[in-house]
Amino acid sequence: MRKLHLDPRDIKNLGHQESILLAEDALIDIIDGARSVCSGFKKTLPLKVDGKPCDVYVVQLSIYRGKYLEFVMGSEVKDDEPLQHHPYAAAAVAIACCELDANFLDSYALDVEWVTGKESGSISLFIAFSTVPGAYGTFSIEEFATTYVLKTNDVVDFLWGRDWSTDAENDVQRFLRESYCLVDDLEQRVIDCSQLYFEHQDRVAQLFPRTGAPGDYEPLLPSHPWPNLMPLSQNEFWLPNQRTVQAVAKMRRRVLLPSLWRPGQAIVVPARAFGEEWALENPGEYPGTIVQLAGESAEEGRTWLVQYKEGEPHPTDEVFFAEAPPAEAS
Repeated sequence: MRKLHLDPRDIKNLGHQESILLAEDALIDIIDGARSVCSGFKKTLPLKVDGKPCDVYVVQLSIYRGKYLEFVMGSEVKDDEPLQHHPYAAAAVAIACCELDANFLDSYALDVEWVTGKESGSISLFIAFSTVPGAYGTFSIEEFATTYVLKTNDVVDFLWGRDWSTDAENDVQRFLRESYCLVDDLEQRVIDCSQLYFEHQDRVAQLFPRTGAPGDYEPLLPSHPWPNLMPLSQNEFWLPNQRTVQAVAKMRRRVLLPSLWRPGQAIVVPARAFGEEWALENPGEYPGTIVQLAGESAEEGRTWLVQYKEGEPHPTDEVFFAEAPPAEAS
């Protein structure tokens, strides 16, 4: 994953840089390369969890008007125009973080010593969660693609270490409550979230194995012979990322699954298997028998030579195949 460098000359990026440094300091034990990693003005940190490399995407949890906390996981912006991708989707974990200064703490009568054990100073607050949408069930990480303002009562309740003073109004708020953590708990929280990401990647690899061919994955049609493999946008294997590069690229490349068809099988194909013009002039279905495999590739799919009632065997794409009725198969 690229490091998503920010312009150090832009004063708005200083908050992001401070957040990167906070996360780096808290996660130093699992950063891949440890202190050899140069923070720089970027948004990601390279981690290694259980020997597996992964990335954490960091954004600023900013203090608004001295009393509200907000963050946004939205698209990168270039030349004042949003790019059509969500960079965090190629990371394993997303973190929003900041240091709560004395003014913020005093405004809510928060006691630094009670929270941190130190007599004075600030409090580092983190919100860490997995980037895998399937981990949430009822909503996507895109929920935070626009500015999200945290519930003040939740932040205060968390910092005081007490039960929630209000009921969660929706699944998003309930999820965020589970994602809050202080610096001492961040590393374990990130490790747990990374495990969700690894499990997700393993399931994807099993269902959508790499073919090594160039190009993009294509969603499987609802009529596909494996109906449990729904189009990617309708199941947990969808990531909210329009790019076709890096980690997400392998999820949108066409997958060539094992064929259901074998030589000698009796089949029926629609007229459009021979082209739209042929289908207009010669509508109907055409029975035939599979002779042998003609060719296969991740880009073009799989074709077979099929012997029809007239002429030589003709190459036909297996996407048009249907099993011949018993009467025609005999």
